[in-house]
Amino acid sequence: MYYRTESDQESLWDSVLTLYTIDKKMAFSVFKETVKNIFAAMRVHLHISEIIFELPVKKDLYTLKHIDHQIQEALQQSDKKKACEMLVDFIDQLSNMHEKNSNTINRQVMVSLLEQQSKMMNENDVSSQTLHTKTEENFYSPNEVAHKIGLSDQTVRRMCENGKFPGAYKTSGGHWKIPEKLFISTRDQDKSAELVFERIDIRNRKYGDIDEYHL
Repeated sequence: MYYRTESDQESLWDSVLTLYTIDKKMAFSVFKETVKNIFAAMRVHLHISEIIFELPVKKDLYTLKHIDHQIQEALQQSDKKKACEMLVDFIDQLSNMHEKNSNTINRQVMVSLLEQQSKMMNENDVSSQTLHTKTEENFYSPNEVAHKIGLSDQTVRRMCENGKFPGAYKTSGGHWKIPEKLFISTRDQDKSAELVFERIDIRNRKYGDIDEYHL
């Protein structure tokens, strides 16, 4: 789970506000954890330790707490757009509370978000390539099936149209894909068999009719 319950998050804010007048160092540690939870709720893994900011004054902490509450409400209502808008408000408020570091905070947050986006894109590319390879390996084309079972390509396509191959489907480009699992032999077994028959054919042409047991 990416986010604590609303009551847990509320408790964190209360702890920050209580510790503010007792131990600001401890209050800041809890505050960073609270901020981390806010981004985690939005599925954003922000590197809080790499972002330079200070503990806001108490009145500003109440403002941030209120924005966090609005983010939680939006998420509970599955209003992701509003939650994103409130997260932007949260970042702006956090930056504006530190005039000296406002640009630095915005820049560091943006860098962290871009790094995460880049990582996700790379992971999606790898997943897409893996899925594409798997798809190509797990399905035959009509031409391959025709060669495999000794029928014409046209006949295999008609069989696909008539539902003779369960799980066969036509791609957006109009090409039929037929599941390998429908056939007893695998691609590797077919290749091995072809090599055997080729050797038989060669020997037959050279020495007369023989069978595979005399290779």
